[in-house]
Amino acid sequence: MAFEYVNRKEDRYYLQSGKTRTGKIRYYFGRKVTGTPVEDVPEGYEVYEGPETGQVHLRKRQPTRSTPEERETLANGIRRYAGLACFLIDVSGDSLVVYLPMMDENATNRLFEDMGLGYLPFAARAATQSIAQTSQYSKTMRFQLVDAKKRLFSVERWCSRGSIDDWICLADSKPLAELGPRYLSKLGTDDFYELC
Repeated sequence: MAFEYVNRKEDRYYLQSGKTRTGKIRYYFGRKVTGTPVEDVPEGYEVYEGPETGQVHLRKRQPTRSTPEERETLANGIRRYAGLACFLIDVSGDSLVVYLPMMDENATNRLFEDMGLGYLPFAARAATQSIAQTSQYSKTMRFQLVDAKKRLFSVERWCSRGSIDDWICLADSKPLAELGPRYLSKLGTDDFYELC
């Protein structure tokens, strides 16, 4: 029986192995079992769900100095200051990267109002949940640990202006809780694009 993983889109992926051209064992996830089923995640590896599309991979375990508590602090800050329910936080090295769906919650609510269905809040909530599961996500903001001893972070926003496609530094060397009120409140708003 293959190890099974269900991603946010509720697609089932099965861990399996095959051989490369040189005869080495290669592990991979597939939605159908086409190789040899693998029952457990191999030692030193982890299951990784790509935040952009939800595709599942097996990768070598990635070291990080960020803590689960810091990730939870960031998630609570997004809910509190930005008022968002649909977001993902990916741990990438020593960074916590915030991803938002391509179609956000406010756009869903406006769509329902434009269609004359604003009186059906339960339908808007269901649509928002569906978007959270099926939408592609894009990176928006990154909190990078710059001082592990003092637990200080820098904050950056993603800029995708064609020739720039890179992170823009907004502030650095502050505790994560101090960065939240000023920067997280801009997520999902037009004011986000004024941050620089």
